[in-house]
Amino acid sequence: VEAAPIEQRVVRSDAEFKALVDAWQLQSSPYRPAPQVDFGQDMVLAIAEQGISGCASLVIADVRAEAGKLLVAYRERPIPPGIACTAVITYPVLLVALPRSELPVEFARRP
Repeated sequence: VEAAPIEQRVVRSDAEFKALVDAWQLQSSPYRPAPQVDFGQDMVLAIAEQGISGCASLVIADVRAEAGKLLVAYRERPIPPGIACTAVITYPVLLVALPRSELPVEFARRP
C-alpha cells in the first residue's frame, strides 16, 4: 500500500485562498457557500490527505505557539462504533480559520 499523499498549507491572503480553492478543486454550493475570511485578522490552515473510507475526516487536536513557531497537531476523526462506512479512497480536507499569526507553522499528524 502506497503512503497517502498529504498536503498542508497556511493561507494568509485572499489570493492564496483563491489559489487553494482552484488547486484543490473546492467548489462551493448553495448548501455550502464559500467561507468568508478577513485575512487582515485571520488565517486559514488547510490540510488534505487521502482517506480509506467514506467516513474519513480530519480534526485539529491542538494548536500552540512554542519555540518561535505555531505547532498544529491534527488527526483522523475516529469513526463512532456501529457506523458502517464504505471502503473507498476519499480525499478529506480540513480548513480551519484562526487568528492571524506571522509565526512559521509546523504541522504534525497524530495517531
